[in-house]
Order: sequence, then structure tokens, then C-alpha cells
Amino acid sequence: MDTVSKLKEFDMELPRLSWMVITIGLAIELLIGVAGFAVAWMLNKENLFETLSFGLRADVVALGAALGLAAGLLIWLSVKTIRAFQRSRSMRVLEVLFGATWLQAFLLCAVAACAEEILFRGALQPDLGIWATALLFGLLHAYGKLYIVVAILAGIGLGFLYQLSGSLPAAIAAHAIYNLTILILIKTRLFPIAYEKRSNIGGESETAADAV
Repeated sequence: MDTVSKLKEFDMELPRLSWMVITIGLAIELLIGVAGFAVAWMLNKENLFETLSFGLRADVVALGAALGLAAGLLIWLSVKTIRAFQRSRSMRVLEVLFGATWLQAFLLCAVAACAEEILFRGALQPDLGIWATALLFGLLHAYGKLYIVVAILAGIGLGFLYQLSGSLPAAIAAHAIYNLTILILIKTRLFPIAYEKRSNIGGESETAADAV
């Protein structure tokens, strides 16, 4: 099979692979959300339900969304300018989302933000503190060494946002907009970078990438 045929076969398989990843991802995120409510119930975290119900202030939620957008744009600039991001294995794992529809990807972004914030910021942070919770948050996103570091930093920022605002919806908004920005990055900016590196299907040996 020549290179063109192999690339066409890869392009045809990508949407199906992306659908599988999205489905599994949604199932995992829903379990995380259920775990968050379960932990909150076991630890008698009434503040979780209070912040979900009464923390929905437009100004604080807008601030969270703006911070999420800023963080996403920072990652966008980093991918464009820092070679380590372009060569990272974690970026290659995420490129499978390129084959997902926008609706599938939006749904995953929203569910992930809600579920993870309920568990980490709402249920765990009051007892574990910002730093330990951010570390656990980073380990949940163990797609690669570099991405773990990025996730830990994001967890610290989300932790301080929640602590200072007292609004879980603000943290959810920040997380969701950050996810959305990364999604757009994957579908419009990141994928061509990674695709060129991993799609040497025609027999050319791929330059060994650092396990960043």
C-alpha cells in the first residue's frame, strides 16, 4: 500500500477512533462527577451544594471564564513558540480529538469541567488544600510529563479562584473555557504540527521525539 492510500485509510479511521475516545471520556467524566458528589456526601460537605446553588454570580463566573480564556491562549502561544510542546507525546495523544465533531468535543469539554471541579475543588480541596488537590488533578491528566505539569499549574489556578471567589461555578466556567480553547487549538492549530510528525506512514522513519 502506497503512502497516499495509507494516509487516506488513517483519515477514515480517525473519526471512529475519536468517537470511541469521546464516548469513553464522557463515561469516565460522569463517574468522576458521581464520585465528587459521593465524597462530598460522605464528608458532609454542605458547602459544595451551597456554592453550586448560590455561587452563580454573573460577575464572578465571567471572571472565571476570562481567566480560562487567558490560560488557554497562553497554552496556544506556548505550542506555537516552544518546541517541547510540539514534540510532546501528550500533545499527540490529544490530537485524536481532531476527528471528533464539534458537538462531541463541546460536550466533553463541558462535562469534564463540571465533573472535575465538583470532585477536586468542591469535594477535595476543603480538606486537602490547594496544593495537594492540584497535584492529584495533575496526575488525573497523566497524558505525558509536560501535560502533568500544565495540569498541576491549572489546578493551582483553579484552586485559588475557587478559594478567593467561593464560587464553584466560576471555577467550572474557567475550566470549561480553558478546555474549549485547547479544543480549538487541537482542531485548528495543534493537529497539523503533530500530524506531520506522526504521519510518516510511508516508511520514512520518524524522528525520535523526547518523552517530555
